Amino acid sequence: MSDGPRRPTVRGDAAAVGLFYAALFLGVGINVPYLPVFLAGRGLAPDEIALVLAAPLVARALVLPVLGTIADRIGSLTRAILLYAAITFALVWSIWFADGFLALLVTTAAVSVFWTAQTPLADAVAMRLARTSGASYGRMRACGSVAFVLTASAAGLVIGAAGSEAIFWMFALGISAALVAAVVLALRRMEAPPPLTRPSWSGALSAIRPALPVVAACALVQSSHAMFYGFGSIGWERQGFSNGSIGVLWAVGVVAEIVLFLVPARHLGRLPAPALALFGALAAVVRWSWQSTEPGYAVTFALQALHGLTFGATYLAMVRHVAETAEAGRQGGAQALAATMVVLCMAAATVVTGPLYAAFGQHAFLAMAAPAAVGLAIIVTGAVRRAR
Repeated sequence: MSDGPRRPTVRGDAAAVGLFYAALFLGVGINVPYLPVFLAGRGLAPDEIALVLAAPLVARALVLPVLGTIADRIGSLTRAILLYAAITFALVWSIWFADGFLALLVTTAAVSVFWTAQTPLADAVAMRLARTSGASYGRMRACGSVAFVLTASAAGLVIGAAGSEAIFWMFALGISAALVAAVVLALRRMEAPPPLTRPSWSGALSAIRPALPVVAACALVQSSHAMFYGFGSIGWERQGFSNGSIGVLWAVGVVAEIVLFLVPARHLGRLPAPALALFGALAAVVRWSWQSTEPGYAVTFALQALHGLTFGATYLAMVRHVAETAEAGRQGGAQALAATMVVLCMAAATVVTGPLYAAFGQHAFLAMAAPAAVGLAIIVTGAVRRAR
C-alpha cells in the first residue's frame, strides 16, 4: 500500500528528467551539425572556424569541475541546473550581436560552458532516480537522442529555406526550451542527501577516484570518435556517397544509440559498468579499423550501427560507474569531472585529426583505433586485477 502514492511520483520525476534531456538536446541538434555553417555565414575563414569550435573544449575543461562543485554546494542539483540554464539563456543573445572572429569565439565559449554543464548534472539526477526508484536511466536519456535526430533533420530544411542566420534563432529557441524544462525539473522533489563534508573540488576528485580507471577508459573510447565527427561526412562524400546516403548513415548511428538506451534496465543492469565499457571499447577498435579500409556503403552502414556500443555503451558505463561509486552529495562534481576527462581526451584527439586526415585520408581512421585499444587494455587490466 505504501508504494501506491510513490509510483505516480516516480513516473512524474522520470518524465520531468526526460523532458529536460529532450529540451537540452534540441540545442545540441542545432549546434553540433550546423554551428560551422553559421560561423561561415558570419564570414569566418576555415581556420577561424576551427578555433571557435575548439575554444569551448578548452573553456569546458577549465570550468566544468568548478561548476559541478558549485552545484553540490548549492545542495540541489535541479536548482543548479535551473541556475545554469538561466545564465545560458541570458548569454546566448550575445552571439547574435557578436561581430567578427574574436567576439564569436568569446561568446560561443561562454555559452558553451554553462550550457554543457547541465548535462552531467542531469546525468547525476537521472542516475540517482534510477538507483533509488527503479526508473530507467536509458529511457530518460533516450529522449535527448530522439530530440537530436528530429531537430538535426528538421533544421536542415529550415536552413535551406531561410539561410544560415536561422541557425542562431533555432539554437536560441532550444536554449529557451531548456530553461522552461529546467523550471519544471526544479519544481520536483528529487534531492540527494547532503554530503558529509562541505563539497569542494578536491572532494569531487576524491569521489571519482574509485571510478577513475573506467572513466579514463570510456573517455579514451569517446575521444576515438574525433575523426568521425570531423571528417566522417567528408570521407563518405569522397567515396561517392550521396548526401541522402550520408544522412542515413548519421541517422543509423543515433538510432543505434537510442535502441541501447531503451533496453530495459533489468537487462542492462545485469552487466556491470566495466563490462559495458569493454563491449564499447572492443566495438570501437573494430569500427575504426574497418572504417579505414573504405569498405563500401553496406559495410559502413553496419559499422555505423556499432555507434550504439562505441558511444552509447561507454557513455552509459561511465555515468553509471560514477553514480555507483561517488558519495551521494558529491554526484554533481564527480559527474562533471568525468565529463571533463572526456573533453580533455576529445580535445587532444581533435588536434591531431586534421594533420592525419590531410596526410592519409580515410586511412587516418585507423589511428582512432589506438585510443580505443588503450581504453580496452585499461578495462582488461582492471578485470584481471579484480580476478586475482
